[in-house]
Amino acid sequence: MTSSILPGLALLPAGLAVALIPMLRARPPLREAVSVLAALAQTSIVLLLLPRALEGAAPVWRSL
Repeated sequence: MTSSILPGLALLPAGLAVALIPMLRARPPLREAVSVLAALAQTSIVLLLLPRALEGAAPVWRSL
């Protein structure tokens, strides 16, 4: 079983968005852009994890 930092990185875009979106409430277009970019980043990381998950390997977190 190999370990990866990808499971932990999958949480990072959402965490950044949660911190940035309230700070950008005065700038709705920028707030929306941050939200969309976070969703795209999180989706791409999950797609990187998908092939191993389909093989039956559970993603294992390795700390930085």
